[in-house]
Amino acid sequence: MAVLNSRVACALAALVFCASVAGGCASTKDKSSRAAGGAAPATRESLEAQLRAAIDEELARARKAQGPESEEIVFRRPYYYKQYFEYPGETSVYSIDFTEKESRTTPLTAELEVEKVRYATKLYEERDEASRDGNYYRSQGIDYVSYELRSGAWRRVGDLFLAKSTEENSGGEWKPVLEKQRPRAIIQEEPKRWFDRLKFWK
Repeated sequence: MAVLNSRVACALAALVFCASVAGGCASTKDKSSRAAGGAAPATRESLEAQLRAAIDEELARARKAQGPESEEIVFRRPYYYKQYFEYPGETSVYSIDFTEKESRTTPLTAELEVEKVRYATKLYEERDEASRDGNYYRSQGIDYVSYELRSGAWRRVGDLFLAKSTEENSGGEWKPVLEKQRPRAIIQEEPKRWFDRLKFWK
């Protein structure tokens, strides 16, 4: 009987030991898994702050490069034109709207609105003609820029400039352009989204 009780006690002790070891192993494994997982997921507030910081940096670079020295020839099939941009005021004032999506690939999107002044020539079928043209139309309006959050990083996916007014330089003065005198609009070929369209004039 004493031998039996001794065996039972040994068996119970072995079970308690195994349970404690298993618990310890599970605890260690759980800690290792958490460590391997890295930092906690980013919050919406931190993601919004991340995009705002990137926009501030992008606008600061754009303001440094603005003016006639930054003019470029752009091709939108089948036309060429020359353009450059300026930002009014000493600092860029903008608004940004964030939208949550029921999507795993793009759970969050944002749309930036910033005031902008665009100088653009007429449209030409030949690049050389656009290159030689130094007569610009001045359009003041809003630049809409769209962003998507993909794989934890913000990506710029499109922009659309909408002019509020358009002027031409006549005798050294900027004068409003009549509706019938405005150059025709350009719409980018096969736009995928609304912001892929480039509208020149109001």
